[in-house]
Amino acid sequence: NATDVLPPIDPQTMTHFISIQSALKPEEAALAREVASNLGAVELRSWFEELSKLSVPQAVQKIRVLIAGNTEAAS
Repeated sequence: NATDVLPPIDPQTMTHFISIQSALKPEEAALAREVASNLGAVELRSWFEELSKLSVPQAVQKIRVLIAGNTEAAS
């Protein structure tokens, strides 16, 4: 099924995601990767699209909120 496979990520988007991962604390990055690994292809594609539209600080904040499991990120 075509929706089960993620399309390749272009170099600019990959650089953006590497910047996001680098801005997270190592334990946050590990948790974010764990959360992503549990998403289906459609959910993961949607998450990538959403994060790619955000600046690195905005994406980091969104990920911190997600992994904190609440509406405010840990400082």
